[in-house]
Amino acid sequence: MTIIFLCSSLEPGKDGVGDYTRRLACALNKNGYIAAVIAINDRRLGEVNIWEGVQTDEGVEIETLRLSSLMPWNERMQRAKDWIEKFDPQWLSLQYVPFGFHLKGLPFKLRHKLKQLTGNHHWHIMFHELSVNRYESLKFRLWSFLQINIIKSLLYSIKPKLIHTNTVLYQKRLEEMGFNVTVLPLFSNITRDVDSDDESLEKKVPQFICKHREDFIIGTLFGSFDFKQWDMRSLLDKFNYRFSKKRVVMVSLGRMNAGGECWEQLKYEYPLVTFLSLGEQPAAFISYWLMHYTTFGILTTMPELSGKSGSYMAFKEHGVPVVCREKTASLQSLYLPVENDLVQVDAATAFQLPGRRQPVVQLETVVAAFVESLVAAAGIF
Repeated sequence: MTIIFLCSSLEPGKDGVGDYTRRLACALNKNGYIAAVIAINDRRLGEVNIWEGVQTDEGVEIETLRLSSLMPWNERMQRAKDWIEKFDPQWLSLQYVPFGFHLKGLPFKLRHKLKQLTGNHHWHIMFHELSVNRYESLKFRLWSFLQINIIKSLLYSIKPKLIHTNTVLYQKRLEEMGFNVTVLPLFSNITRDVDSDDESLEKKVPQFICKHREDFIIGTLFGSFDFKQWDMRSLLDKFNYRFSKKRVVMVSLGRMNAGGECWEQLKYEYPLVTFLSLGEQPAAFISYWLMHYTTFGILTTMPELSGKSGSYMAFKEHGVPVVCREKTASLQSLYLPVENDLVQVDAATAFQLPGRRQPVVQLETVVAAFVESLVAAAGIF
């Protein structure tokens, strides 16, 4: 079986969906299938319009084509079509996230461009995201309406043989549009690295922590601080007075593109809590930090969408318990499942520190489920 994956960007470590796509494709190659990846709207190539070569994940190579967002769409699609024809794939797999293909998340022309990739293959789509939160305001309601209609047009246009998404909420919304959809779980882009060089990584840990590790309770969150979803005050209030004899530290890993001002404000509101921003770090350090220095992980997004969170998957793979906000009132009627190992925090309930979990490594399980779905959809036995 030969599969070509299409996503928006493949700059390593800079795009979560791109990293997911590369990792899945490499895992398929490792398991004896033929996979390759194309970025068709790569904003991170600078003045280079085309990059063709090999990328790797855990030592496995994957043939890669990256096409700059600065190139005319027709030129990109012709280059992609020529490249795809070399492989003669049974499947083209679109890894869809609206903002990857348009800065405002409105890729109206995408369906017309993808139609140019005609060939003797089936289409598969993985929906990593659907739309902005339609409940936030009238503006967001209209924005969401446009994004949902773009998805409908895309699906009617390319007629995928198989549709996946990563949460039951997204599955229900796509089924409301009239499409048959299967949930395919995510996996972590951060591998649990038990063989890393402890000495070199230990040097990167703030000295006041590594010298007195047992004196601290450490919560970790990734990247942007989504304060609109959860500002964490219901959690931080638990630590506002003497929670225990240990000092509480809140740590941010990665780029904080959003929520930085709120993060700074929380420092003043909660003087008994220490806030640290460790910034972008290599995967080996992140894995080391999660295994040895994280008491609990923090998921700021709604718990019903934990399945789409790469942060949550990284916590799971490292055995880190995860706290989150309460379930979403507007979604109560949908009876959406929430992961059993998520600890929901609310203002009225006393908080107890959750214990470590068993690490859950999902990559091979996801690869097997993905292949099984492709085989069943194509009628291959």
